[in-house]
Amino acid sequence: MEVNEEHVQTLLCMGFYEVEVRCALKMAKNDLNDAVAILTNEHPTTSFDTMKDLDIDSATAPDDSASSDTQPIEESGLEFPEGNLYELENRVFTNSWSIPYKKEESLGKCLVAATRLAAEGLSETDNSCRRFLEKCMPECFQKLMTSGAVLRWGREIQEGIYDMLQLLIDLVAIRLRHEPIPVELLGVIALTFTPETEFHSKNKEKKPDKAYFEDKFGSGQCYATSPSGILKSSVSIFLFSLQDSKVIFKISIFAEKDGFSNIQHWLTQDNVDAPILAALLAPFGNCAEYLNVSVVKPILGPGLDRAVKFVQNLKPDDLKDKAVSSVCDMLASMKLLCLQCWPDDVKKIDQLRLDFVLNMLKSPHFNARMNALKEV
Repeated sequence: MEVNEEHVQTLLCMGFYEVEVRCALKMAKNDLNDAVAILTNEHPTTSFDTMKDLDIDSATAPDDSASSDTQPIEESGLEFPEGNLYELENRVFTNSWSIPYKKEESLGKCLVAATRLAAEGLSETDNSCRRFLEKCMPECFQKLMTSGAVLRWGREIQEGIYDMLQLLIDLVAIRLRHEPIPVELLGVIALTFTPETEFHSKNKEKKPDKAYFEDKFGSGQCYATSPSGILKSSVSIFLFSLQDSKVIFKISIFAEKDGFSNIQHWLTQDNVDAPILAALLAPFGNCAEYLNVSVVKPILGPGLDRAVKFVQNLKPDDLKDKAVSSVCDMLASMKLLCLQCWPDDVKKIDQLRLDFVLNMLKSPHFNARMNALKEV
């Protein structure tokens, strides 16, 4: 269906984005008033998902004889759903926010689309996907994990958030296969692995299906364990389950997608800087008490040694770099990991942090001294 270009210009003059305007006009069948209502969230149609129905008549059947190399992006499933992204942004970046939690709704569709693009190494080249990963998606999970409203939500919503976490972990594990290292995504996953969030407090009584995990990875080879025998956090690091009288959700995404081996690979690369090392270690530091020491020590050990050498080799001129502020975050994660996995090295990490702070205090660079004072 062709949109009325005069209506497009009218709505653009009102300050709306062009893609959003065209979607709204298609949904409103070129009715200007209805389009305005949709754009201002006053229309009973609350989702851009109906766009697919509007375009069915104009869609052409795929040519079976065409090769996969020439197949259009739309048909290969690599098109990012801009309409869903706009709807999600309108629902998230507002005081009265509302985040969809079902797989067939906007957040779920954007996560799935981003995962498909990441698998092909295209998530950084699609502008809409980048906007989702860098701005909208972090805000969604920040609110889902830390908002006090989480404590009032019922079982259906809690289970829906589990589904979104599953999609998120899948996305991060796949995205880690390609450069550049997704620092922002690792920050989001670090938040979801933090046991003290409101979401985990609400679901702290959920228990993992231990038999399933042992069957998957072998007896004693699960990547996560509980210090008390019962999970205090609803997310068991990379493996978590939701159990009730009817449904048992068993998820082991990160480990199954080679997430650990990818993390190990990036930790030992020579070209990683302080922000990247801090981002790679943060998820594990946040959930260190739930790590299975015998399994993760061989995986994280080389990376921890790499981080220690990085700090020891910092030169005075390096301290003026803004990125050096990430070293303190990295050292904090390293200490949490050592407390769990390498208790004999805790004093070594404390001394390393002290030496680093003293060197910054002695630095002639103002930014270095200010960063040091924050750590005192």
